[in-house]
Amino acid sequence: MEQSSVKNANLFLNTRRLTSSKEDHLTEFLAAIIDMDETFRRDFSALLLGRYAADNGWDTPLISAVETQVQFPDTNCCPDMRFTLADGHTIVCENKIEAPQTMGSASDPRAQLLRYLDLACDGVAYIRATPAHNLAQEIINHPKFICNNGRHFLWRDIYPLLEKNDNPLVAAVRKGFEVMGFVPPLPAVGTMADLNSSVDKKNRCAFREFWQLAAEYGRQLGWRVETNVNAELYYYSGNSDQLYQVFVSPSKAERFLLRLTLKDGADVDELSQLVQRVDIAVPYEIEVYTKKGKRGGKSVSENVIDITTSLKHVIGTSDDRQEIQTMLLGFVKSFVDVVV
Repeated sequence: MEQSSVKNANLFLNTRRLTSSKEDHLTEFLAAIIDMDETFRRDFSALLLGRYAADNGWDTPLISAVETQVQFPDTNCCPDMRFTLADGHTIVCENKIEAPQTMGSASDPRAQLLRYLDLACDGVAYIRATPAHNLAQEIINHPKFICNNGRHFLWRDIYPLLEKNDNPLVAAVRKGFEVMGFVPPLPAVGTMADLNSSVDKKNRCAFREFWQLAAEYGRQLGWRVETNVNAELYYYSGNSDQLYQVFVSPSKAERFLLRLTLKDGADVDELSQLVQRVDIAVPYEIEVYTKKGKRGGKSVSENVIDITTSLKHVIGTSDDRQEIQTMLLGFVKSFVDVVV
């Protein structure tokens, strides 16, 4: 079950919570705004293909047609998107949120991108929420693989195109990007899950200081509080009848996640309704599910409530360290207070 706290009607978010196929949902909306908004189509064509087209001696690229879930005959390949350009070139694009590449069937068991690079097309693009650190060099260096400054594309690369567009459908997708954390890094924080591991590590280490007020709040509740090298915060609520653990992570790209792991016997429906009714200015999504885990060496099934937004929504563009601490505390406390 997934819910959204966004009070105003939003076609992207309200339909997203009705499906478990989040990547396909994102793909279809991207296709729709490419097809329906001329400004976005032009800007997206330039972002995705401008340098690649120039390097190959093509005309200025402009997508003239977009197809989704394209099955290539006599292959086990079905890319998420195929773009036909005004000059006749074709580009396939694979879209992921956090999932790994899908391996092929017995006839061609290779990962998706390697198979797609062999297709009858003029280029292959790859868009993800989080960087793929293990992308094979034979993919990155392939002449048909479309790079963005030496890496694959990230959804946050597209956000500036949405930000300056006033089309209502584009605006709905923009709000979805913000809730999902597909936004550029904040200057006060920097990247924490990018492709530069040394910079990311330094930024995660610095972010741990921002948890001071939230950590003190947890201790005041009588809970054990920990942070880790990924700038993530843990509460272990031994004296709570409802909660086993609270986990807060700002370091999965620019997504901001607050996870409530419930104790056995806790009323998940009641607690999710309480969380749903939290009235704050920050837009967020809720997902309620059961996950497998280990407790005391035993396998257990635990009910979990995930509250997701973007770090930008939580702390804004502030560079004041005390203000950032206060805003982090305010977001965490708003949800924890209603379930303890």
